[in-house]
Amino acid sequence: MTNNRQPYDCSVKDWLIISVDDNEVKGRYLYGIVVLDKTGRFDKDDYVFTSPILSIDEESSIVKTQNNNYQVLGQGKYVTYNFPQAILLKQFGVLS
Repeated sequence: MTNNRQPYDCSVKDWLIISVDDNEVKGRYLYGIVVLDKTGRFDKDDYVFTSPILSIDEESSIVKTQNNNYQVLGQGKYVTYNFPQAILLKQFGVLS
C-alpha cells in the first residue's frame, strides 16, 4: 500500500489485516501500532484493534471501519486467525 492524502483519524505501522472466520465471529479487522492518532484516543506506540473493516482502499492506504479511517503505513500482512487468537490480540496486543 502507498501513502495518501485522504482524511484519516489514525495512522498505524506494523499492521495486520486479520480475517476471522469462526463459529463465534466472522469479519476482517485491523491491528496496528499507533503512529499518530488525530482524535487523541491513543498514544504513540499503543496498539489498536479495530471494529470490523468496511472497506480497504489499497491505492490510498486507507482502511475504513464504521466510525474511523485508518492510514496504514509501510508493509503489512494479511493473516487468518481463529476467534481465540483474535481475542488475545484484541485484549492484550499479543498472541501469547
